[in-house]
Amino acid sequence: MAPLQRPMAALLEDKERLPRNIGRYFRDGNDHLLRTVERVSSYDDLLHSVLQARLAQVTVDQNNDLRKIAAWAASSTRCGMSGHRRVPRMRCSR
Repeated sequence: MAPLQRPMAALLEDKERLPRNIGRYFRDGNDHLLRTVERVSSYDDLLHSVLQARLAQVTVDQNNDLRKIAAWAASSTRCGMSGHRRVPRMRCSR
């Protein structure tokens, strides 16, 4: 939509080539074009904001998951280490 703005403005500025009875329709079309470009731009900004919010939410969820995994790994390592006892080596008698 936005690439059409420049050619449409050039058509409206050239009043010698554009007949009066058709110029009215081009001005109306230009108004519709401007409104559509503004609406598309606002939707683009809104979608960008929604995407950024979702990415932030995913990042927080991943951090929470990583904390749970790290806590589990630390507790299982502690439990595993406390259960080991050093067994003395047996000497062979010759």
